[in-house]
Amino acid sequence: MIGVVARQEAHLAIDEITITAARKTVVDFTRPYFMESSACISRAPEEKSRAFAVLSPFTTEVWLSIALSVIGISIVLFLIGFLIGQYQEEEEDAVLSLQEVTFNMYRNLVVQGNRLPTVQWPLRCVLVAWYLYCYYVYALYSGTLTAVLAIPAFEKPIDTLSDVLEATRHGFYPVVIKESSIDYMFKVATSGIYHYIGRLITSDKNYVDAPPNGVASVLLGKAAYIDARLSSEIQMMIQGREKFFIGRQSFFPQSYGIVCSKGAFYRDVFDRVLERIVEAGLVDKWKTDEILKLGQGASSAGGLGRAKRGRGPRAITLTHLQGSFFVYVMGLALALLTLLMEQVVNGSHSSYRPKSSPSR
Repeated sequence: MIGVVARQEAHLAIDEITITAARKTVVDFTRPYFMESSACISRAPEEKSRAFAVLSPFTTEVWLSIALSVIGISIVLFLIGFLIGQYQEEEEDAVLSLQEVTFNMYRNLVVQGNRLPTVQWPLRCVLVAWYLYCYYVYALYSGTLTAVLAIPAFEKPIDTLSDVLEATRHGFYPVVIKESSIDYMFKVATSGIYHYIGRLITSDKNYVDAPPNGVASVLLGKAAYIDARLSSEIQMMIQGREKFFIGRQSFFPQSYGIVCSKGAFYRDVFDRVLERIVEAGLVDKWKTDEILKLGQGASSAGGLGRAKRGRGPRAITLTHLQGSFFVYVMGLALALLTLLMEQVVNGSHSSYRPKSSPSR
């Protein structure tokens, strides 16, 4: 459109045309009638798998710390019991083995009670602290696990330009409208985040010719479409709002104006009319009305309604508990494997047992 007006094949051009210094060298712009920023559009994050939800409440470091705590408290109790037994000259059978103490500490952790016959006060003091520790860990685990299972969790969305760079490691790529102001911004940037993203825009897959195709490209592959926020929101509404995610970061603010021929006498008339329209708030009212109209259409079709309902708390299903069944089956398999190994070992020992000589 800029070229058509610059060649005087048209008197003016009205569209989402950004006012830039480079364009002002060949055409004139009216005063800005609308200002907005840019945003990144990506596919709506998928819901995370519940396969191992039983492990979700704690990080790997926390699980490792809990395991070390069980081993550590078992060693401490064993040593205290051993020293007390030696000091009081009790029988050897009265001192619990490290294996028995460890198993009982594990029982405490999973809220199965304690079967240790503890009468010595040093052991009681240690156990009181251990019981409080187990109670605290169990309360945190059970509460967090309920939230993890009942409330859907989603993958990390692409919220910022830094997220776009991070996502390229997983096969994502930026998409812009060819020869647009945003494309120009990435090309001329010599440093910072704009420069790094601009270096990724090198082939045809990184370009589209219009906002509808840009938003649609998000659903066709791992594209992160970067464009003006308003036009992106409108296209998301048209193509199905629940399918997309728009980043919260706003960047590259830009203003729109009407393109006029260089030195056109009618530009001043447009400026006065646009000034009255902007001051009356008609542009903002149009934007709000159009978004509401599109939003009502999407809600009546059920798209937005289903998206909102799908993100709320839900009943626990077998899909949520498949991780616990996996642990259960692994325990049974380990028990069976241990049984087979014992049978093999016992069988090999019996086969080499020396025969007893007959009595005379």
